[in-house]
Amino acid sequence: MVVANFFLNVFAESMLPRAIARLSDLLRPGGTLLIGDFAPPVGHPALCILQRAYYLPPLALFRLLTRNPWHRLYDYRPVAERAGFTLEAHDRVRIFGLGPRWLSTLRFVKGA
Repeated sequence: MVVANFFLNVFAESMLPRAIARLSDLLRPGGTLLIGDFAPPVGHPALCILQRAYYLPPLALFRLLTRNPWHRLYDYRPVAERAGFTLEAHDRVRIFGLGPRWLSTLRFVKGA
């Protein structure tokens, strides 16, 4: 099992496929990749704008402190599936159990 909570955000979008492929290298077939991160926006356009605004302060802070790349909210599903993973579970969760479901947990299984 590999757990990547709020880890993949440190990579530029162009490097994300390589990062997930590297995580795949660490797993045997049937192994599990868990990703916990900000969820990509879905639903009403006004809520999507609010969700993006919620994401901007941490993105700006990490950019300032660590020079992390500036990027949109990632949707890990297509990138992981191209790397040979199958999505087993996806839950959108509330922050501290309150408010909108703007965080997500994804459980992928590595194929043969």
